[in-house]
Amino acid sequence: MINHIVQSKALYNRSQHEFQLGELNLIDAGCILARYSKREVLDAYLTLGGIPEYLQHVDDASSVFTSLCKHSFTSGGYFTTEFKRIFASSMASNKHYKAIIEYLSKRKFATRPMIATHLKVQQGGRLTEILQDLTLCGFIDKYTPYNLNDHSKLTRYCIKDAYLHFFYKFIKPLQSRIEQGDFSKNPISAIKMETYQKWLGFAFERFCRKYHHILANILGFSAINYKVSALYYKNTNEADPNFQIDLMFDRADGVFTICEIKYLQNKVGAKIIDEMERKIEYLPNPKHKTIHKVLICKEGIDDTLMRRH
Repeated sequence: MINHIVQSKALYNRSQHEFQLGELNLIDAGCILARYSKREVLDAYLTLGGIPEYLQHVDDASSVFTSLCKHSFTSGGYFTTEFKRIFASSMASNKHYKAIIEYLSKRKFATRPMIATHLKVQQGGRLTEILQDLTLCGFIDKYTPYNLNDHSKLTRYCIKDAYLHFFYKFIKPLQSRIEQGDFSKNPISAIKMETYQKWLGFAFERFCRKYHHILANILGFSAINYKVSALYYKNTNEADPNFQIDLMFDRADGVFTICEIKYLQNKVGAKIIDEMERKIEYLPNPKHKTIHKVLICKEGIDDTLMRRH
C-alpha cells in the first residue's frame, strides 16, 4: 500500500490525508472485556494485542484463558487459522515476508546482516523495503541501544505483533495435533499454565517498552526530553547472555532511569536489588548521571524487599 500506492507517481500531490488505524489501547480493550478482572484483561492484551476482533474472541467463556485455549487449540479455531489469513491477505505477494517472520520467531532478535544471510539476499534497498513493509504493518519492530543511532550494526529486529508471538510459541508446535483433534475435548491441556505465565513475563517487557511514554508520565518526567531503549552490549552478551537492562530512559535532566520489569505470580523479593546492581555495574556513565532505579511488577513487593529499601 505505501510503496505502490501512497508513494506512487499516480498519487503525487493528490493524497491529502493519511490515517493509520492502530490497535486499541489497554483501557479500551478493558471495555470490550468488561466482565473480566483487570489482571485477565492485561493477560489478554499481552497475548493478543489491541485488535478488537481478537479481543472479542476471548469474551465467550468463564475466563480469558479458557476462551484463548478454545480458539487456539481446536481444529478450525479462530486463532488456529488466523495465521494463514494474515499471510493469504496481506503478505502473500513476497515470500520473504513470511520467511523473515519465521526466522525471527526462532530467536529473540536478529540484526540486518543476520536476516540478509538467512534470506541469501544483499543488504540493499530491496531488503530495506521488505523490512519497512513489515514494520509499517506492525508485524516487526527494530530497536537500538540508547547510545547508538538507528544505523548501528547492533540494531535489532524482533517480532512486534502480540498474536504472532503467541502463535509461534504455543500454536505452531502443535499444529498437526490440533488438526487431528487431540485437544478438542480439553483445549486447556495443550498449554501448561507455568509456561504461559513465564511467556507473559516477556510479553510484559515488550508492552512496557512500547508504552514507555505512559511510564514516563506516571514517573513524572514526561515533559523532559529523553531517549529510551533496552540496554545491551556485545561484550556483556558474550560474558553473560542473560544480561540486559529491560528499559532505560536517558533523560536530558542528567538522570538515567533504569527499569527492571517483572510479571510474576508472587511478590518480588529483595534479591532484585542485587540483580539490578549487577547490571548497573556494566552501565557506562561518563557524565556521572544520577541513577534512578524503578521496579515495574504485577503483584508488588514482599517484606524482604521493603526492609532493604
